[in-house]
Amino acid sequence: AELGKEKEDLVAELATYRSLNITLQHNINKVLQRAFSETSPSFLNGTSTPVESTPDRRPDELPNSSEGINPPLNINTSESPLSLYEIKDGKIHIGNTIWIREEAWKKINSATKDSLYVKEMAVALWGTNTLKSRSVSGKECPTNKHSAKPPLTPSKLQVLRVCFSDWLKQREPEKGEREKREKQVGYYISQKIQDVIKKEKKNENVSQ
Repeated sequence: AELGKEKEDLVAELATYRSLNITLQHNINKVLQRAFSETSPSFLNGTSTPVESTPDRRPDELPNSSEGINPPLNINTSESPLSLYEIKDGKIHIGNTIWIREEAWKKINSATKDSLYVKEMAVALWGTNTLKSRSVSGKECPTNKHSAKPPLTPSKLQVLRVCFSDWLKQREPEKGEREKREKQVGYYISQKIQDVIKKEKKNENVSQ
């Protein structure tokens, strides 16, 4: 159990470093493009990954985020790579080519508790319909022996961890305490998944 916990901590730390590295590369490319705007080679232009396909869902189940695409309206591929937390057309870039509605982002950042921040962020990134059919690690649950569910999208989980870390830095000056609270991300997401499942079962019982 201790080795598993250490592994989870190392994975979370690695995810943070990767995101910071991506942000650094974007900022470097942005500086280079400004310096050589007239003769900037095409490889300096940012690229995006394909959009993850999802089934049709009700409006309340849809996530408030989009992955692999930029916000609509007058955005061309010749623009500089986007900076972290850049806002365009009512959406904010939160890393790894993932965008979230500015309205949802403000609601998330107004959270007063760690658990509320993480849970609201999880719903914004995946939507309740996806959350109920996924798990944090993708492993079989040791308590009820249910079959393993697909893990949450690694890129989105990484973004959630980095954003939560930034949110904590604004509220907790002590590094040791921040790191302790950052380790609860997986636990809070698991709680939210169970909340969604319980709510759905309750609604099914009421309808019957």
